[in-house]
Amino acid sequence: APLAAKKNESLYRAVLERDNWAGVWRDIPLNSQRIRPVWLAPLRLTAKALHAPLGRKRWHQFEKQYFEYWMSPTCIYAAWPYLEVAQDRRGHAGGISWHIADYLVGKGVNWDGSIQAKC
Repeated sequence: APLAAKKNESLYRAVLERDNWAGVWRDIPLNSQRIRPVWLAPLRLTAKALHAPLGRKRWHQFEKQYFEYWMSPTCIYAAWPYLEVAQDRRGHAGGISWHIADYLVGKGVNWDGSIQAKC
């Protein structure tokens, strides 16, 4: 998509408004740009500024590892303590990764696909 269509998510918003089947998006704000919880916004902005020289990819990795836990609107990480998620080095793809890993452990399979050793 051209940059003009990406600015302020204009293409995304236009499609949602055009294809608003059953009026679902009538009373719901489209992707609010506010960071929640509010106390996290200044920390995130500072960290983002410090990561600017390291590139976008490194910033997104950092944000996922240290901030996504708090910013997830579904509280998907709630079953695990923050430090456990923040200190994990597996490079999870998102909160559902933790639920999948937990499920696999219950089935006797490690997160990398290998079978757990039985004692």
